[in-house]
Amino acid sequence: GGFDDSPLWNHVKVTGGGAGGGGNRHWMCNYCNKKVTGSYSKVKGHLLAIPLCGVTACNNLSAEIMKAIKEEHDDAERRKRIRILEARKHADYLTLPDGSDLLQNKKQKASGPPEKAFNVVERNIADKRASRMFYATALTPEASGLHVVRPMP
Repeated sequence: GGFDDSPLWNHVKVTGGGAGGGGNRHWMCNYCNKKVTGSYSKVKGHLLAIPLCGVTACNNLSAEIMKAIKEEHDDAERRKRIRILEARKHADYLTLPDGSDLLQNKKQKASGPPEKAFNVVERNIADKRASRMFYATALTPEASGLHVVRPMP
């Protein structure tokens, strides 16, 4: 998060927060000193000369600086896309298939001494993790060498 995802904030001077919350800030361009109230979208529109962003393009950027700013922005967007993809892969790995009875939260009774003695909550978590491992690796419980107890039909 922060400036890693939004590197163009480094090219303006934030002079205050905007009214009404949200992502709006008062800022001034480091190159042309234009004062603007707006979000990161307006910073991008101003520095990268993107039309229809509700702000005029900076008229004081050399082609070289403009190229460097664009590369900085593109690198941040690429890193953001990779992070999102990795997070999705991780979530897919940790998600149990539909229909798994472990997706249903087991009824939690009052947490008395027997529940604590048998670590019911920790055992439920361990059950879910073990199930994820079997689903993720397509390994059958029998093939794992573990003793398997199946409920009676």
